[in-house]
Amino acid sequence: MAKYNGTNGLVKIGATTVGEINAWEYNDDVTPITGRAFGATLETSVAGVRKITGSISGFYDPNDSGGQDAIITGATVALDLYYDGTSSGDDYDAFSAVLITNTSRSTANDQYVTFSASFTANAVPTFSQVA
Repeated sequence: MAKYNGTNGLVKIGATTVGEINAWEYNDDVTPITGRAFGATLETSVAGVRKITGSISGFYDPNDSGGQDAIITGATVALDLYYDGTSSGDDYDAFSAVLITNTSRSTANDQYVTFSASFTANAVPTFSQVA
């Protein structure tokens, strides 16, 4: 069975690789709609509204033109999340449109400055492989 170790994972905004990323994640959830008919002894559920949210984080790079610079709260961008690099056959999830809902930067004594961003998808991602 194939496994990814995450060492070569990366993030792209459009065609531009976002620099200094060290983590990304997304969650694909559905809100269940539940109910039962009169006399039923079991409540049943069906899929309701789907919601996809996620985040990316890394070390802040003020010179990452088109990468970190494009991650602006309120912006809608195309986002690709790569599992293990960009070589031919490597897997990734392609989001045609995500809304950046939050950005933050932080630091602590004797630490690198970090940044993070949260997003909500406006389209279901496409699981793809690098050509």
